[in-house]
This record gives sequence, C-alpha cells and structure tokens, in this order.
Amino acid sequence: LYAAGADYVVDDITHVPKILRIINQKLALGFGPPGRIRN
Repeated sequence: LYAAGADYVVDDITHVPKILRIINQKLALGFGPPGRIRN
C-alpha cells in the first residue's frame, strides 16, 4: 500500500481503477500500522 501523497503516481503507472485505489486507502487507514499513511 502507498501513502496518500503518492497514490496519483501509482495510478498513472499501474492504471489502477479509482475504486480500487479508494478501497486500498480505506484498508490502509483501517488496518495499516499507525504512521504509515501520515507523512
């Protein structure tokens, strides 16, 4: 999973649908270790 600040770069490279990116962000925020998303 990637930090929110870099998600648009990942989208450009991998062409991930936006809904999947949103789901990944929700999973990262819900289950990721604290501080992984925060910069």
